[in-house]
Amino acid sequence: DPSAAVDACKSALKMATATPEAALSLGLAHLDMHEFDQAVSVLSDAAARYPKNVRLLNHLGGAQWVASKFGDAIESFQKAGGPAFPVALANLGALLREARRFEDAIGVFQRLLEQGPAFPKAACNLCMTYMAIGKDDDAVAAGRRAVEDVAGPDFDDYNCFGGALLANDEHAAALDAFETSLSLNPRGVTALAMINGALAGVGQNDE
Repeated sequence: DPSAAVDACKSALKMATATPEAALSLGLAHLDMHEFDQAVSVLSDAAARYPKNVRLLNHLGGAQWVASKFGDAIESFQKAGGPAFPVALANLGALLREARRFEDAIGVFQRLLEQGPAFPKAACNLCMTYMAIGKDDDAVAAGRRAVEDVAGPDFDDYNCFGGALLANDEHAAALDAFETSLSLNPRGVTALAMINGALAGVGQNDE
């Protein structure tokens, strides 16, 4: 009940000294109600009071992103991102890629990999960003990291790797990647769609 959550958080903020947790809860409740401008306002005020609270800054960036305040979101993620809070860097990279600032996004994902090679989706995101600008060899290398450097890679990681291999005309290896993806998620529509290109590339047209 996000409406009741908004009322409860407002009451809590009136009854006691404003805490970052209460302000964050109110901002997230507004987000649940798709009240994006209100969420941005609440989280902006809280971030101004607690400028070193990286969780607030990260969620502020998320609210600004969905409110289409992309420049502000980038700034918030940049302030929050760092060795102690890598998820903000991941969000920054994703936003930069969405904004088609591909080279900037690549730099962010590379920083993330330097801090922790196994950070979830860092290599996969780097792979997809390289693919977006046609750097297929680099995409394959990043995709290989996604399935080799991550403990327990999931089907998305294999889809990234397979997509890069397919773009690089490495059909047999792509087929292996998509088959592994489907072994982890048999109803995965992305793998089911993309495996056809790999099958055709190795001459298995009937399949």
